[in-house]
Amino acid sequence: MSAIPTQSIKAVESDSDDAECDQNCHPSGTSHSFRRVSSTSTKKAPETPSSEPLPTQNEDPNNAEGDSAISFASMSRIEWVTLILLSVITFADTVENSCISPFFPTEAEKKGMSSSEIGVIMGARQLIILIFSPVMGRFMANIGTKRMFIAGISIVGCTTITLGFMPHWPAGRPFFIIAIAVNIIEALGDTANSTASLAILAERFPGRLATLMGLFETIGGLGGMIGPLLGGFLLEKGGFELPFLLMGSIILGGAIISYWLISEVKDTGVDENKGMKAMMKLPMMWVMVYAMITSAVLLSFLDPTLGPHIQSMDISPTAMGAIFLLSSLAYTVTAPIWGYAIDKFKCTTHFIFAGSICVVPAMLLLGPSPILPLSKSIISITIGISILGVSMGAVHIPIFQQCLLTVKKYGFPDNAQTYGGVSGIYSAAVAFGGFLGPTLGGVSVDYIGFPWTTTMLSALIVIFIITLFLSYAAVGVHNRKIKRRQVVRPEPV
Repeated sequence: MSAIPTQSIKAVESDSDDAECDQNCHPSGTSHSFRRVSSTSTKKAPETPSSEPLPTQNEDPNNAEGDSAISFASMSRIEWVTLILLSVITFADTVENSCISPFFPTEAEKKGMSSSEIGVIMGARQLIILIFSPVMGRFMANIGTKRMFIAGISIVGCTTITLGFMPHWPAGRPFFIIAIAVNIIEALGDTANSTASLAILAERFPGRLATLMGLFETIGGLGGMIGPLLGGFLLEKGGFELPFLLMGSIILGGAIISYWLISEVKDTGVDENKGMKAMMKLPMMWVMVYAMITSAVLLSFLDPTLGPHIQSMDISPTAMGAIFLLSSLAYTVTAPIWGYAIDKFKCTTHFIFAGSICVVPAMLLLGPSPILPLSKSIISITIGISILGVSMGAVHIPIFQQCLLTVKKYGFPDNAQTYGGVSGIYSAAVAFGGFLGPTLGGVSVDYIGFPWTTTMLSALIVIFIITLFLSYAAVGVHNRKIKRRQVVRPEPV
């Protein structure tokens, strides 16, 4: 029998992320690799305390490639093809989602839809993603990551083409039913696509995960900005059907190519004790879920509320559009930079902590908050929205990677079940935040005003900062106690 208590092993495994931040937050790109200790070696161990941390069963998955972890020059041809394929599909999907926004309300009104019915149709999407993301994550190992990905993008491609024939749908109640059905089916496809895509990225590119998360945030941001413009151009040239037929065909083409080029995520079977329910028993996962929801709320809250807030200042439509563009541009441009830095310095929690601190003054300036001696001005709003866009990348991008690190430090295997579980939790939390931001944020603005709402959101971030700090302070204290007790003695002969 081993002389090392099982409780000590579990305690240090749970605290190893603190050691990761202390030891790895440097530009060398290397990490401390914990050695596996057998029972034989334990018996022969000296009686003096070890100078190294107690070994764990899992190495940091993002440090497996050492100094070349973020070098794209070492990528194989199939990895490049996989990356390009995922990028094209992501871009086409976000273009389709954004290009319909300016045209759908007008088309729906022609079919006799009221504003509330239009809101229900468009709001059903986030609700479906919220409900079914955990389901997709739970069963991804059973279905297969590749099959779920291909099925998801095939559904999205077909529903995108179906949306192109919206002018030919019957008016009245049939239009409402068809629109709801198509939106729900497309949301299911998007949920399967996004959940499987995260798992593919995590498995195929472990040392580049944050870099690629930043890259795909940029691709999605560009698709969201270009979508309305490209959709309007294609609509003028070829009618309502053209943008949806084109984007849908590109997505379906990606599904066909994926069948031949995307490989299945490695699977070692399904362990009921290592599923999503077990993940949600980890305290640090709840801290990260709080971070996911809050960051999604902040990213979506301004969509329906910022326009009326700055419109009262009597500025031109061009200036208003520039402010909205600045918000998206600041996040989109800096996202890959944050991702690269996170992979380079290998310290996710430090970036989340620093980014959260910067978000607080940004939100206070947007109001500006009544607690600040400032009056509302274009300058304060511009500065606030610029800081918000830049700092949100540092908060949002490393969260998925930190969730993977957390569960793996608790002994979760490196397989499809783990990737699917984390992907499902991540997608559900982001969808929940994306739903809360516009809805509760809009209600809050109606009742207490924009300045006090941004102040409340700042308070939520402060609570998260304190929670994160106390969590890691407690981990550090506990880890030091474990290390002081880490004296290995030989068993009696």
